[in-house]
Amino acid sequence: MKKYFLKYTIFILFIGLFSNCEEDKVLYDGSKQLAAFVSTSGSLPVAPTGVSSISIPVEISTLSTMVRPISVTIDPTSTALASQYTIDSASLVIPAGSYNGNIVVTGNFANLVVGQTVKLILNLTNVDQATLQTNRKKYELSIFKSCPLANASIFNGNYKVTVDGWQDYAVGATVPVVYNSADGLNTFRILSTTNPSIINRGVPYMIVTINPATATVVSITSNTIYNYGASGTARVTAGSGTLSACTGDMNLKVTWGTSGTYNFNLVKL
Repeated sequence: MKKYFLKYTIFILFIGLFSNCEEDKVLYDGSKQLAAFVSTSGSLPVAPTGVSSISIPVEISTLSTMVRPISVTIDPTSTALASQYTIDSASLVIPAGSYNGNIVVTGNFANLVVGQTVKLILNLTNVDQATLQTNRKKYELSIFKSCPLANASIFNGNYKVTVDGWQDYAVGATVPVVYNSADGLNTFRILSTTNPSIINRGVPYMIVTINPATATVVSITSNTIYNYGASGTARVTAGSGTLSACTGDMNLKVTWGTSGTYNFNLVKL
């Protein structure tokens, strides 16, 4: 009985070894060099300052003492304009003695549109001395403007009125906005120095507090009353709104006490 058990065990081990060898041959037989994108998609958020780039890795299965050029084409389904990105031609190689090359793409902030994501789709067409892996020859890159808010300082400056439901200002009028860190890092003032409708011009101002993480306004109040002479006085008691972290533009909803809530939209000059 023991003899038969030993024979049976040896037979099972042999089958297992044979199966492992066959599995290795299915994965890669070593007869050719394979090349491919390491992944098939990625994102490139482009900031208003500095250089915003991404390195897209291309891998190859064997080493070489020679530099191996990488060739790509832009897929016709791409929505990114040529002016919105740059591909570093010097990066289109796999260096000698390396398994990887990195295609460097840089975004152009000035030519991107706020709130719009464009797609750059690259087709890997050739890697010198290699066969391309069929399911990883295409790479889709999402490119978009990204303007993270650290504080409210971007909103400092002069603005043009586009909507004033309260009707203090005419459309196109200029309104100064001031950021002073002493008020709080997430706070700015909308001054009344150009307000033609009040008699205490320059005294009251709106105090706007924002949430940088969501680019929204969490409160609006005023430091004192707005004096409209014979028409009476009013004070800002609440408010909300949305902000553009990239441009500084703001769409506000300002509550004037019991009189109601009115839109107040400003575009940075």
